[in-house]
Amino acid sequence: MKSKHAYYIDKWAGFGDWVENRKQDWANLNYLSKHKYHVLRAGLKLDLPFLQLALHDYNKFYPSVWIPWREWSYSKKVETPLDAKLFQDWRKAVQKHYESESHAHHYHKMGVPVEKVPIEYRIERLADHYGVYRANFKGPGKPMTLTQFWMNRRERSPIDPIAKSLIDQKLIYGV
Repeated sequence: MKSKHAYYIDKWAGFGDWVENRKQDWANLNYLSKHKYHVLRAGLKLDLPFLQLALHDYNKFYPSVWIPWREWSYSKKVETPLDAKLFQDWRKAVQKHYESESHAHHYHKMGVPVEKVPIEYRIERLADHYGVYRANFKGPGKPMTLTQFWMNRRERSPIDPIAKSLIDQKLIYGV
């Protein structure tokens, strides 16, 4: 039988894990909020529909995606770059995200030809990439604007030529 002290020590040990998980939840929410904010701003500059942008990455808030993503991204349990169990769970969450989102690169992962993907989703890819860049930006100096970001990455961007042309018209030529 456990002593009274052992019972409370075990209880507090579990509480420490709970607190650590809330810290990780907060870090994940902070990142996702920044990402979604910058996707929304970039997408509006690209004349994408507000509802499409508001729903961007909505499934990352599902527990089946949130928890493995949080664990992989923020857990102190990841002592090595490839902790096998965490990595496997995270990859499953990423696949679930791909299968239920409408970003162009997710269609590509499912074998849908690019010309069958709605143009708004192909353009959203730039807003998504810019959202990742801005959410992770730590300096020094000021972050690139969307147009600077596009010009810096245009040639190596995996965005298809038709979407690139439309993005150029919006960002470079103001059409």
